[in-house]
Amino acid sequence: MRERENNLFRTLHQRRSSIGLAYKELLLVGVLSVASALGQASVLLVVVRVATALTAETKLISGSVGPITATDITTGNLILIGFGLSAFVYLIDLVLAWALASLQASALRTTQTRILREFSQASFDAQSALPRGDTQQIVFSHAIQAANVVAALGGGLSALLSFLVLVGSAVALSPVAALVVVGGLLVILTGLRPLVLISRRKSRQRATEQRSLGRTVTERLELNKEVLAFGVGEPFADSIDRKIDSVSRLTRQVRMLARSTSATYQAGTVIIVLATLAMIDATNTKNLATLTAALLMLLRSMTYGQAAQSTYQSLSETAPIVEQLAEESDRLRLARRRGSPDPLAPEHIGTVVFDDVSFAYRDGEPVLRNVSFSITKGSFTAFVGRSGAGKSTAMALLLGLREPDTGSIRFDSTDASTVGEGWLSKRIAFVAQEPKLQSGTVMEAIRFLRSEITDEAVIHAAERAHIAHEVRSWPEGFATDVGELGDRVSGGQRQRISIARALAGSPELLLLDEPTSSLDPGSEALISQTLAELRGEMTIVVIAHRRRTVEHADQVVLFEQGKTTQTSRPSSAELAAYFNEGDDGA
Repeated sequence: MRERENNLFRTLHQRRSSIGLAYKELLLVGVLSVASALGQASVLLVVVRVATALTAETKLISGSVGPITATDITTGNLILIGFGLSAFVYLIDLVLAWALASLQASALRTTQTRILREFSQASFDAQSALPRGDTQQIVFSHAIQAANVVAALGGGLSALLSFLVLVGSAVALSPVAALVVVGGLLVILTGLRPLVLISRRKSRQRATEQRSLGRTVTERLELNKEVLAFGVGEPFADSIDRKIDSVSRLTRQVRMLARSTSATYQAGTVIIVLATLAMIDATNTKNLATLTAALLMLLRSMTYGQAAQSTYQSLSETAPIVEQLAEESDRLRLARRRGSPDPLAPEHIGTVVFDDVSFAYRDGEPVLRNVSFSITKGSFTAFVGRSGAGKSTAMALLLGLREPDTGSIRFDSTDASTVGEGWLSKRIAFVAQEPKLQSGTVMEAIRFLRSEITDEAVIHAAERAHIAHEVRSWPEGFATDVGELGDRVSGGQRQRISIARALAGSPELLLLDEPTSSLDPGSEALISQTLAELRGEMTIVVIAHRRRTVEHADQVVLFEQGKTTQTSRPSSAELAAYFNEGDDGA
């Protein structure tokens, strides 16, 4: 159990930079908290001293607190001191509130920025290994909760230091009363420890169930059409309901434990106060003013003690969130894409050469085995073959998303692994089989965050993709909103906009993953026309599932069982042979 507790604070310490835990800001919070607590203790002492003097019908007050001695201070002057101390405490508390708010805001920004950048810089394999539901949970929900942990830590530190200062001040006034209170609090906290540990275990289970729920909900949204088409909405809803019920049950248990802990603490503090009063009554003390001031400080300290205890409870509940965020952050960082330490920047891509390339997703199950072929600059090459033959893998290797296990890919004589990512992304463009567009206008979707691409270049690319005439016919033209991921335009329009997006950057190598699949004949004809017009201007590589797509190809690379066969200028008979077994087998 002690090891688990240590793990929480060790994780917070080790991950302090990732979750925005700044020790300098915590130090500021601590200093302000001590100043505020000292001010509060002084105000309480002044109030008691003035009240005692007024009760005794005297205008002069004398006394000492620790090393500080005061003689013949008038009640009026002491009241003015009280006002000054109250103003001091108020100003300190305002600054403390700003410091705590800044601590949380800074932590949230740092946490989300770091995990997003680590995700962006990780390898394609590492990104793909994280389910979409988990990605949203980690990047947004977990990051927010981790920032809340930092805020809670700051608040807890403030409460703990205020508690210690007030207790220390009470000890200076009445050591015996302070000893009773501190001893009682230690007994209470020791008794609460089992509840805290149970709460942490339940919180860890809840965090796991929440991630599972997030994955299931994301899957439901992604499969919406299929769910409706197959009429399985109710069974899917039932499966989600079961997960929601599990999260709800664990949440209820965690919150019940938290409330029980708080109620136990409150009940214990009342008992401590009554015990202290009993002690005062039994001792028949003469220095009632000093003892009363000490008791008020101790009562005030209990409020801070409860806040510190609640913070510890909260940290225990959110510990699994921080641990999961830390684990995912470490995984992504270790899987960061490692480009060449001294990347090359050749003038052009030139001829693309696959030289004895092998690749496997799992050990012992190669998708490509010693593949060799070349793609001449400016040529139109079609990749054909059955599903799983390695076409998409070869294209992923070309895009730099994956690296060969053995062999090499060259641009003329330059090994692809030695060029920079920036150089590659400016010269290679990709069109997915099921393209998605950035939310926003058509202009923004085609530009795609590349500020160097002008409006004129966007419009020219749209014309080349044979979509400009349709866009101009829309009421808002290129200012038309394409919707989330392009869901406000048809599939054919979305595909041609994505081709325009690829062409807008004037690439040297254009890669298309079956651009005409599932399209109507009109859209297919327009895309085929675009490819024919681009032939010879740039190097084009197309994964082909239909014969019409490869009719203009200069060469065909046939993928069969991880091997390739290269054929230049296929005849009609060869094309018929390639697609003889059906489009879906290509």
